[in-house]
Amino acid sequence: MVFGFAISVAEYHVGQDMMMKRIAAILTAVVLLAGCNREESRDFFGDITLGLPLWTNGYCFLTAKLPTKIQHSGQWVYKVSGTVDGTNILLTAHITSTLRTVFSGNINVGRPSPGEYRVLYSDPDGDRHFIGTTKIGLPNQAPEDTARKLADPQR
Repeated sequence: MVFGFAISVAEYHVGQDMMMKRIAAILTAVVLLAGCNREESRDFFGDITLGLPLWTNGYCFLTAKLPTKIQHSGQWVYKVSGTVDGTNILLTAHITSTLRTVFSGNINVGRPSPGEYRVLYSDPDGDRHFIGTTKIGLPNQAPEDTARKLADPQR
């Protein structure tokens, strides 16, 4: 009877140890996968260039290129978020180690009012870095018409 109890206790501890190892492995995987997608600071990138803003389906998109300073194996920009804050457009890039989609170069900035905007890169810690300026016109208006209308409001 005592011998049977000792075996049961030993099996219980072995099973418990195995379960703890499985839990540790699952937690490690969750932590590693959570670290795959993150916002990146400005110093991760080289020269950021802006293209013309374009309206599509009622939303304004900025076009941009965000080359990294060095080639990062296994890391891609998968999206860039854009928000309007007064006369500023704030951009933040999101990096991934698991390739789901690759950034297309188009940043949705919503439905801003026509005008001139300063474009800034917003670090995850809140620091902001000037990139350039852009002029946004009315929806369904060609970018070159927007620039002329903003320069000469009498047109």
